[in-house]
Amino acid sequence: MQYKVLDYHYTDYAKAVKEDNNYISSYSKKYIIEKNNYSEDFADSVAKYLINNKKLSEKYSNRQEYIEQILDISEGGLYET
Repeated sequence: MQYKVLDYHYTDYAKAVKEDNNYISSYSKKYIIEKNNYSEDFADSVAKYLINNKKLSEKYSNRQEYIEQILDISEGGLYET
């Protein structure tokens, strides 16, 4: 396993969110708009990824790609069938 440096300002993640052009939840939308903070959106996205990564990729493909990149998961997701 390689060590990775996480961007605690969510710079690259914010780009993925903007490319997806859709908010993952109303709470994370409020957090992004009012505080310019992507931490809640990231947490919601990871939770949805763990529950059903295929469904996440339908609406939020850039977030899925980002999550898989930082978790070092190959294309196809965490749970391959």
